[in-house]
Amino acid sequence: MTKRRYDFDWLRTFVIINLIPFHVVWLMLFFPSQSQVGNDGIVATLLQVYNASLFP
Repeated sequence: MTKRRYDFDWLRTFVIINLIPFHVVWLMLFFPSQSQVGNDGIVATLLQVYNASLFP
């Protein structure tokens, strides 16, 4: 019987938590008409940096 790998559980948790902001940024960048936030504000810039750091 194999031992449970808790590091994989934490990796899955990290990935699932990061899916929500990733999709928000994706909608803001590729469908600007669907977004209530302008693409030139500080929030948009921070989300773009966040997205670029996850997927270089």
